[in-house]
Amino acid sequence: MDIFKLIYFAFKSYANAVLTFLLDPISWIFLFIIIGQYKKFITLQQNIYGGKTKQDTKELVTTSVLFGIIAGLVGSIIMTTFGVTFYKANGLNYLILLSLLLMLISPRYVCLSYSGGILSIIVLILSALSSKGIIVEGSLVSNIYNALNFDVPALMAIVAIMHFMESILMWLDGNRGATPVFMKQDDEIVGAFIMQRFWIIPIILYFFMGSGISNLSDVLATLIGGLL
Repeated sequence: MDIFKLIYFAFKSYANAVLTFLLDPISWIFLFIIIGQYKKFITLQQNIYGGKTKQDTKELVTTSVLFGIIAGLVGSIIMTTFGVTFYKANGLNYLILLSLLLMLISPRYVCLSYSGGILSIIVLILSALSSKGIIVEGSLVSNIYNALNFDVPALMAIVAIMHFMESILMWLDGNRGATPVFMKQDDEIVGAFIMQRFWIIPIILYFFMGSGISNLSDVLATLIGGLL
């Protein structure tokens, strides 16, 4: 299969993935979370400006979805071309789930390096303990390890591709809705911008990998079952 056939395959599969995402009712939960974050950001801007902002929530959400879909297409082509595979989807399940939980704590923790790094460290530690026979089969730790076990290098490759796409998105669309502020640095007052944008790249790639977002309930059930 030559490079053009690979790109065509990625484009066709990605189109089906986007359609699946838009038609799945559960996926709208992610959109509502993004809308809520943008509403908070718009409220912050209104308090700073003391009035109407240049962009509204609708514009920010729409551009986030469109640019995210386009960036996801580029990422999917890269993954297909370089043969990035993920034989166990649990890693993507937990990556998205943990990213959402971190978002609820603070938007700055949404970075995939955090969620991917946390999951990978946990899996590597549990894998080392399992190889040394420290983990007893059927125990609580064993159940957690079986639930979280996934391909760490593949997950890190996906996170790297997502960060590459994020850098492109920041360059193309990151300045939209930026808020000018003044801050103290080295005992001097300097001007800066608060840039807070959200894109749905992980969700789109998740569908492209062929899992389906409805599996998140299975992930929760698996993890809870391992903890009980």
